[in-house]
Amino acid sequence: MELVDRYIAAVKFWLPSDIEDDIAAELAEDIRSEIEEAEAEKGRKLTDDEISALLKERGAPLTVARRYLPQRSLIGPELFPVYILVLKIAGAVVVGLWLIGNIASGAMHGRWGSFNVDFNGLLMAFAVVTIIFAIIERNDVLAAKTKEFNPKTLPPVVDKNRLRRSDLIGEIAGNLVFVWLFFAGYLSRSEYWLFNMHIVLSPEWVGFCQISLALALAEIALTGFQLFRPSWNWPTILFRLLFDLAKTFVLGWFLSSHAIRLIESPGIKPHVVEKIVFYSDMLAQYAIPFCALIAFGILIAATVRFVRLRWKGF
Repeated sequence: MELVDRYIAAVKFWLPSDIEDDIAAELAEDIRSEIEEAEAEKGRKLTDDEISALLKERGAPLTVARRYLPQRSLIGPELFPVYILVLKIAGAVVVGLWLIGNIASGAMHGRWGSFNVDFNGLLMAFAVVTIIFAIIERNDVLAAKTKEFNPKTLPPVVDKNRLRRSDLIGEIAGNLVFVWLFFAGYLSRSEYWLFNMHIVLSPEWVGFCQISLALALAEIALTGFQLFRPSWNWPTILFRLLFDLAKTFVLGWFLSSHAIRLIESPGIKPHVVEKIVFYSDMLAQYAIPFCALIAFGILIAATVRFVRLRWKGF
């Protein structure tokens, strides 16, 4: 019953994570019981059109999900799941822009004024989103959309633990290009001539490329294995976590070494060179905290994968 599975998945999307599995199981059992009763009455299997009509009678996934949520006043139950989702996205965007701005401007060391400005930005985002949804609620914008609901247009159920082979092949291809560049000699030196421009990188560049080569070869082996078993399990999650953390910290080590040491070109004005060196030095100053932030995101992603496997009883 693929159509039923797609319907249940669409309802789960709008439910809080702490209750979505229980409600989905209850709803699935209820729908399948209704289908079995209809099949017993007709003496045959229901067609996709009949199952679609049955699901349409239950209502759009958003309408069904709101029946399991507490009643709200300003934002009605129909819109509340969408409201929470948009609020999370807006908050993540504001916080992300604040972090990027602080790292770029050097405001990460005790400058709490910038934090207050960002807090005001969060309040502003909350207010704007709330006002927009309150207006939508008062005008009942979603009413027509839910009436037009067609179960056959629901997206297919996606296994979040499954990997796309196209992504794996692309990753292998990227690593192979890096390996070729290294053995062709393009990444085994720190001095380059590009477009009549003389560029000298820090000595750490060669070491960075050598370590990256080892990681690339190991990743090719891991990704090749995943091509035959394109789904996450605890060993692949662990190895992927180690590889990603290693690449992040090696990148931070290289960037913190003041990567660009010299730029010479008759076509570049001195003040342009000074700006490039200035940004390279600023990047070196904040490379470690920036990469630490990336590493934190990598840890969160790995934790989410472990939790998903745990829930599946792996």
